[in-house]
Amino acid sequence: MSPNSKDVSAMKDRIIQHMNKDHQDSLVDYLRFYANIPAQEASTAKLVDINNDGMTFTVTNVAKNGSPSRSVVVHINPPIDSLMQARERLVAMASEAMEGLGRSRWRVESYPRPSLAGILYGATTGIVLGLTLFPNETLRPGAKARQIVLFDSENIARWIYTYHREIRSVITGVAFYTAIMPMRRRLQRHSYKSGWGHWFAWFTAALLGGPVACTSFDSEVKAVETQSAKKH
Repeated sequence: MSPNSKDVSAMKDRIIQHMNKDHQDSLVDYLRFYANIPAQEASTAKLVDINNDGMTFTVTNVAKNGSPSRSVVVHINPPIDSLMQARERLVAMASEAMEGLGRSRWRVESYPRPSLAGILYGATTGIVLGLTLFPNETLRPGAKARQIVLFDSENIARWIYTYHREIRSVITGVAFYTAIMPMRRRLQRHSYKSGWGHWFAWFTAALLGGPVACTSFDSEVKAVETQSAKKH
């Protein structure tokens, strides 16, 4: 084996070891995006070879007990000139795969302190919801809640009582819609590796803070992006 061949072989071994040890998530993304391998099977990915034209993986169908491993090739297109270009190309492919799978490289992995706007929104909707849950007790003349919250206003109390079902439906509808749709999409895109506790915190924030929670989440994404830009 020539010295040049030894260098190439050593570089190949380093790339394979590094990817298998530190970038398992990227291997899974390569297979899911470029080879259409199901997520469960892709999770067993192991990089076994790489050259200028592509990467060879072994995967196992864990859904079938005793299923043998099989090889899958992900092509590098266009091919690289040498393995010295592998790092740059693999990083680019990883970013492309993540975006193609509906995820972002900007990951939100922390939960910030509640914003003043979120606290005000949650408190206001919570109080109004409380009034509409038991209107006969909270909105009747002389009721403590009516006196404290509505300053004993007859017109406002009558209006809330007339539309209490609609008001209650709007508040709960907005809360659950925000948590189930906009917030869930944001978490799937930017917090896909976070634990259930992190997701639960943001879901709770969406239930209580409504659209304000989504704005807070977007601010966190921008903060992560800014910090990453400063590092580079």
